[in-house]
Amino acid sequence: MPTEIIKILLIDENNELAQFDRAELPQNDETSFAVVRKMSAEEGLKYFVSDFKSISVIAISNSSGTQTLRLFLDQGIPVPVILILNEQDFATVTEAMKYGVKDILLRNDVTPELLAMSAETVVERVRRNRHLTQPEISSARIDAMQDFVAGIGNDFLSSLQEMKQKIAELFSDEPPANMAMYLKIIDDNVERMEKKIHQLQSLNSDKTVQYIKNIRMIDLS
Repeated sequence: MPTEIIKILLIDENNELAQFDRAELPQNDETSFAVVRKMSAEEGLKYFVSDFKSISVIAISNSSGTQTLRLFLDQGIPVPVILILNEQDFATVTEAMKYGVKDILLRNDVTPELLAMSAETVVERVRRNRHLTQPEISSARIDAMQDFVAGIGNDFLSSLQEMKQKIAELFSDEPPANMAMYLKIIDDNVERMEKKIHQLQSLNSDKTVQYIKNIRMIDLS
């Protein structure tokens, strides 16, 4: 019999993960999983307050970026959060990282097995971090960031390369001066994003700076 139950509170505001109401999540000799699905942030918060001791992970799936995530974090929710997105939107992923989201999944890829694996991983990571020294925490944070960036960095770099090729094609047509000026601005921003992704991929320190409130952001200067 499993000795630990990982209970996942799933916030499904778009009603796109109804299969989890009847899904049997995988279990092993040590761990079993349970999912409670709520259709709004308000319902989820109410349920969490009523049964917070049994909830191990919160998984948030919606189309409003980090709005629901911020709503939960503003309440001081003390459990790890998994964010489920429609697509890999760079701005949303970056903001989610700032807020300390432990994992990000794509909705089209989410299965009971994947959600269970992600929940087990983040619960174990949080548990392990409670017993680490500060240098160990720093090393673990770098490893986690590198793992995270490795999963999405190449996809972003591929998209940026396509943008650069398109910009080069537009420049080759000798556009008017005002259009060329805007293309140069876009090209500079693409170069800047590409540089930041490469910096993240080769990250070897967890230097951070204050962002807002108790949230810090990675310093890539």
